[in-house]
Amino acid sequence: MADPGAELIRRIRDGDGAALEELMARNSSVLRVHLERYATPADADDLLQELWLRVWQRAGQWDGHGRPLAWLLAIATNLALNHLRSRRNVVPLEAFPDEDVPDVATLGCDAIVPGPEEQVLWRERLGRVGYVYWYRLVHEARSKIHAFAPKWQDGAGYSGGQRAGAMEIAALRAVGAHENILEALSTRARGAEDQLEAEWALPMPDLEAHKWFIQRVGGGFIDEHAAPPSPAFKRVQRALRVGGIEMEFTPGAAGPSPSATDAAVRFRWSEEEGLPLVEPVSHPWRPGARLTHIGTPANRADAYERVTAANTRLAETLQSGAPELARAGLQKAVADLLDVVREDCRVAFGERAQFTGRAVLAPGYNLKLGEVGLPEDIAWPLFAPLIADQIGWPWVQDRFERAKRHIDELMRRSVVIVNRAPTWELTNITAFSPVMVPGRSILLHPLCCRMFNADYDGDQAAVWLPITKAAQAEAKEKLTVLAHLKRDPSVVVGHLTPGGGILMGLAYALDFPEGRAEFAALWPDGVDAPAAPLTRDLLVARLLAALDRIGPEGLLGLLEGLYGMGIAWATRSGASFSPFVGEGLTLPPPPTSDYAASWHQYAGIVEAEIAAQAESDPTLRAPLRAIRCGARGSVSHLRAVIGPWAGESPYGPGPVKHGFRDGLEAEEYWIVTERMRRSLQDIDRQQAEMSASGRAATPFGDASGEGSVLKRAMAARDAAAAFAEAAERGEVDPLTDPDVRLWVGLLPEKG
Repeated sequence: MADPGAELIRRIRDGDGAALEELMARNSSVLRVHLERYATPADADDLLQELWLRVWQRAGQWDGHGRPLAWLLAIATNLALNHLRSRRNVVPLEAFPDEDVPDVATLGCDAIVPGPEEQVLWRERLGRVGYVYWYRLVHEARSKIHAFAPKWQDGAGYSGGQRAGAMEIAALRAVGAHENILEALSTRARGAEDQLEAEWALPMPDLEAHKWFIQRVGGGFIDEHAAPPSPAFKRVQRALRVGGIEMEFTPGAAGPSPSATDAAVRFRWSEEEGLPLVEPVSHPWRPGARLTHIGTPANRADAYERVTAANTRLAETLQSGAPELARAGLQKAVADLLDVVREDCRVAFGERAQFTGRAVLAPGYNLKLGEVGLPEDIAWPLFAPLIADQIGWPWVQDRFERAKRHIDELMRRSVVIVNRAPTWELTNITAFSPVMVPGRSILLHPLCCRMFNADYDGDQAAVWLPITKAAQAEAKEKLTVLAHLKRDPSVVVGHLTPGGGILMGLAYALDFPEGRAEFAALWPDGVDAPAAPLTRDLLVARLLAALDRIGPEGLLGLLEGLYGMGIAWATRSGASFSPFVGEGLTLPPPPTSDYAASWHQYAGIVEAEIAAQAESDPTLRAPLRAIRCGARGSVSHLRAVIGPWAGESPYGPGPVKHGFRDGLEAEEYWIVTERMRRSLQDIDRQQAEMSASGRAATPFGDASGEGSVLKRAMAARDAAAAFAEAAERGEVDPLTDPDVRLWVGLLPEKG
């Protein structure tokens, strides 16, 4: 009996859309299960849609041999292995009948599902592709909230802690936040507990194993940092011992204090410790030097076992009288081990730290400009250890109301540091007053989004809690919104100026006498207030003028007033984006050819008509108001929605003649998708290049200053070779360089 799927594919090859729907109905459930073996349910949905697009476009490639399902599974496997990075949760309306509205639970996400009448309407308007995108931010946020602090680990066994890398350390150093750098690299760093000679146990570390944290942090913010050297220093120290180099920290006369000015680091060849080699071998890090012993690495067990095996073979072959091959084997095994250990000798900034959390960002509409909302699952782990001595761990861990009152009080007099990587700007690290909020997201004031290059479509941010009194005071002085505004007013005013719906509401308000009166009441005396038509550039200029008049504190108050007014008037306007935007436009006939230049020219004509017919088509008023005031988008974006999308794909000939309002044909959808993916790749590449250039521009490790071994190692491509040279010379690093001191676990010397 012939497989009905074969006939369906032949019909699809002839352009029969009904055949594609029938093939989807027959095979989607099996293919989805197969894709979920490789991807998350959300990604599997996206991959499934991509699969059906491939089938529609490439049905002619099926040779008719074998089962159609096997061909479909092969396509699915290739797509899954390539693992397209789309994160949308796409639900095809064709997957269920008009009268069968799916339950939210069947979609596997938190979504709003249209009723039958709405589905019919969307089918009529979006008949070519017909996809509706459901947002699943709550679902995603649930899996992305983490917190890490002593005695309070993530329920799923999360054991990481947020990382402060080279770019974050550079931003902190640029504002002089040395106390917070020392906390990130030493006091709160993972591994600082090693000074207690205790291992970190998950999920609930033993109380006695962490006396340094529990006894000192349990009583509140502490007076001093962890004693040097830092965890990073100890890791490099262990790695160097494998290669026979001793890097010895001497704390000075006052003992191991972060403020010590006479501390030093001495370099020498280590004594005969570790595995004695049967015969000395050439040192891979230092030409001319001989290695007689190999230290035991903290990891790299496989490479170390190969050294011990080669050493044993050489001992045996020396007795047999044929040792040359074994000698070469030992030299190679030692070289291989020290080659992988070489990476562990890098002197670089970057640590994962305790008292940190992470979550998805969401709008904090009711917050003040200097506040951030912390979900309970971050606020409790970060602040609970600080009140443990006051009320006891049982009250804290069970989240009794008494403990919550203590935490709320502590939060009112504290700040947390919010960081969103990549840290390209100093404002990517900003201190806020924390407020405990329900839910699973970090709430960020809408006016602060530009400071972090963030929005609310799933972006995440990290939270650090400074635990020393000095770091808390420093963060309040140098890292708050007010501090950033005082330091760089022209940039920060641009970041804080209302945009989006808030700016659109202000622009709408200035069209009415009562709106102008309300705006004038907010605006400071002696400064010209912006008038209609309001644009973002005009508002930025007027705010900078107001800053000179009323000062930074007054400007923050003005911004909060404008924010509230903008929200209120945007709500009052009722402005929204119609799904049938531009329906009343009168346009000239489109080109009849597929010549790209003709469609580019036609796209320009459509943009001109959109601007000219704004008043006659009410669906255009709100989008054009947003465009003209600088709140959102451009006329080109609006034209792409209305159609044509235009353009020519580098992956295939032909323009895109339709817009997103009416839906794209299958081939057009493929062209747009490929172009957008290429654009995303370009963005990713640009971000990677900017991150790399930012790290390269960070002046850590300037090779000048012969006296500092560690500074030379920071700048060297091969830090292990630099350390081997210092050991051969018996050098001493005086620890006077600020970067070196911070890396070792010391504060820079004053003056």
